[in-house]
Amino acid sequence: MTTKSRVIAAGTVFLVLSMFLYFTVRFKYIERDIVRSLVVKTNRIVAEYRAMEKRLAGKKQAPSSEDLSGFLGAVHKSNRDIALMAITNPDLSVRLSSKNDRYIRTTGLFEAILNDFTRNAFAISRENPYTVRYYNEKTARGIDQVKFYIFVTRVGEYRLMIAYPYLFRGEILVRTALELALIIAFIVVVFAALYIALTKRRPRGVGDERYTIDVGLRDRAVSRGDGIVSRDTASIASDTLGGYVHELFKKVSRAYGADSISLYIFHPSGRLVKTMELNGNTFLKIDSVSFDTIDAGDEAGRELQGGATMVLEDGRRVLIPLVYNNAFLGCVVMLKRDGLQGSEIRELKTAMAGILKNIHDYMVVNDVMIDAETGLYSKIYFNLKYDECRKTWKGNGRIFSVMIIWLFDKIEQINNNEKNTAIRLIAPSLADIIKNEGFICRYDEYLAVLLPDAGVRSARNMAREIKGSLSSFRIRISAETAVRVAPLAGVASIDMAGADQDCLGIAMRQIHQVG
Repeated sequence: MTTKSRVIAAGTVFLVLSMFLYFTVRFKYIERDIVRSLVVKTNRIVAEYRAMEKRLAGKKQAPSSEDLSGFLGAVHKSNRDIALMAITNPDLSVRLSSKNDRYIRTTGLFEAILNDFTRNAFAISRENPYTVRYYNEKTARGIDQVKFYIFVTRVGEYRLMIAYPYLFRGEILVRTALELALIIAFIVVVFAALYIALTKRRPRGVGDERYTIDVGLRDRAVSRGDGIVSRDTASIASDTLGGYVHELFKKVSRAYGADSISLYIFHPSGRLVKTMELNGNTFLKIDSVSFDTIDAGDEAGRELQGGATMVLEDGRRVLIPLVYNNAFLGCVVMLKRDGLQGSEIRELKTAMAGILKNIHDYMVVNDVMIDAETGLYSKIYFNLKYDECRKTWKGNGRIFSVMIIWLFDKIEQINNNEKNTAIRLIAPSLADIIKNEGFICRYDEYLAVLLPDAGVRSARNMAREIKGSLSSFRIRISAETAVRVAPLAGVASIDMAGADQDCLGIAMRQIHQVG
């Protein structure tokens, strides 16, 4: 079970428990708030009645049936949540009543409440101005149990009864919804923070096979171009070439009615690797070195490398070699159901000459600027960028820092090919920390990180974060043995070293001093 799954499960259990406690404990106080609001409303209604009675007394009149009927109607109109109101004479006989059909739906319920009122069955006192009663109401759907809050108040020589239905709405409903939303939001924030803390601080290599690198397959060649880091570092050259190839392939497809046109790049393994393809209106860029390949080591492949155009299947499949400065770069494969004529093939060869330099530049980036064994930037690329940073610092004072990382100080049981495999698998974790702030390069047996615009403090903080992240990886030497990666890091910054100092050399010496 992953950390994410465990945090989600714990959060769900905690949320359910919180909801249970809320509805069992908090609802008692919610009902208290409901009653408190009803007491306030009842006191206001009684005050209005007494004001009416006082006004009539000033005219030396007693409340008539018309006055009482008008009063009950006005109260119902302004208080639509009252189910029933009734006024009794001194002998407890009902003088006047008024009900809301929304809450009193049957005659039986209406008579049951009035009967209890006239029998003085409601235990009302100054300390307890209301009572709670449950009644069974027979409807077409069956018997429903309904709950009422009943208030009885003496007004002059009469008694006034007001019955409220149990309602959960209005301000109380809004407040309850806000309280529940606050509880849910609090739990989500707490467990999200817990998940972040666990994923950042938990030693990932312990008990987590995802961070164990198995190098048990000795001497297996490392395929270039399949890793995330290599695709990221070569993206600029690939995008530039892709733009030229796409435009050319569109023109050729429109001119000759091709079904598909593909670009194959010559790979150091001796195979032609499909890199781009225009199929109809769809243009594809392919990152894998094993998706679609052509063997260039057989007799036909050698002829293709010699510059011979190959026409197959009666002209329906044509392979046009790409040669630049006597160097074989790859070939273009064109498929057309109706076949191509000899003159069209010659025209195609002339058209393809326009992208030869771009393909050559792309291959230079991949073969020279990128380390074939790890997919990272190469030592050549690092030196170019390092010299560029030094010139920029001398010109306008733009600072930079260098970080050197040594992964295998305490791991002597693995060979170079296995070390390259480990670097390829560890590199994405470095890239997640460095992001766009620097360049990760392979520098002989080390990893070199160039950080433009970073001072010594920023570089050291990043070095600590990288060491913490890489220390969570383990390298499995055998079925029984796994060794934890214990990286060493040296950091140097131009703002500390000075103009005449070699930051690369300082960072390298720091590693050996620590070791």
